[in-house]
Amino acid sequence: MKKFVQNFLLFIKVIILLGIISLFIALCIFTVGNKDKDEVKDQKSDKKIEESKDEKREYSYTIENDKLFITLNNKILNEVPIKLNNILGLDKSTNEIDKKLYQIDDNKIIFIAKENSDVSLIISDDFGYTWHSEKLNLEDSDIAVPMYLHFFSKDSAILVLSCDVAMRKTMAKIALTNNGAKSWQTSNLGNDGYITISIDSDIEFFSIDLGFISNPLNGGDSAELYMIENQATSFTKVNLEEQFVKSGNENVYLNWKDIYDYIQLPKLEDGKLKLTVTQGNDGDYMGGKISAKYESTDMGKTWQFVEEYIPNN
Repeated sequence: MKKFVQNFLLFIKVIILLGIISLFIALCIFTVGNKDKDEVKDQKSDKKIEESKDEKREYSYTIENDKLFITLNNKILNEVPIKLNNILGLDKSTNEIDKKLYQIDDNKIIFIAKENSDVSLIISDDFGYTWHSEKLNLEDSDIAVPMYLHFFSKDSAILVLSCDVAMRKTMAKIALTNNGAKSWQTSNLGNDGYITISIDSDIEFFSIDLGFISNPLNGGDSAELYMIENQATSFTKVNLEEQFVKSGNENVYLNWKDIYDYIQLPKLEDGKLKLTVTQGNDGDYMGGKISAKYESTDMGKTWQFVEEYIPNN
């Protein structure tokens, strides 16, 4: 009888042990299954994120049937209420508008129209679904022609105006708005609020407090660079440190500034301003193909020479 009880207890222990093992195995399978489901779920989420990145919304414009339209991912979205003949900066041979005279981004969609002597800004704050017009009311606005316009927010913008042109030079003024172009305040830069630059100047502002003008000289043989700061209250010429030039002939001295004399607009990359200095239209040093590269880590206050190189384009 005692042996039977011992065998029976052993049998019960085995059954309990097998039950524990089975429960452990089932728990492991359940955990792995859930982990696999979570991984699949995460993969699907990642895929959705990647798809949303791929579906980037790109706004631009197109001209069809003598009408101007806003496009979304190359598909026509809304018409711009402006006559083609009144669009400033439009090249009718290519149907392209001067990039300095329109803006399509998250801050604004804006085009400039001129009818007779009136200049107006055609503006949308909702990607072209609704529009309003703001007439440009400024001193000399009857003769002023916009050269550059950019909004940094829905309200603040900088406008560069050409007011008098002679020999491809213009008396230009800079105006600012902080109320969405309802009113403008002109700066007092230069002589009586005017600066003299070429009508072929390249202009770029990175903020309301920092901009640059690359001012061509001698028909494009050379160009100076000017920096505009502090809401257009400071206008200074950018001077770059000269480097030694190898002439290949020890009896021939080459002047750095005589070679690299066309300073282009800087570009903002990775928190640094980078600019290229080319040889201009008359450059013949090393076939005229080599340029000089400079960069600034303090937003244009100082510049450091980087290298001589051959640009890709």
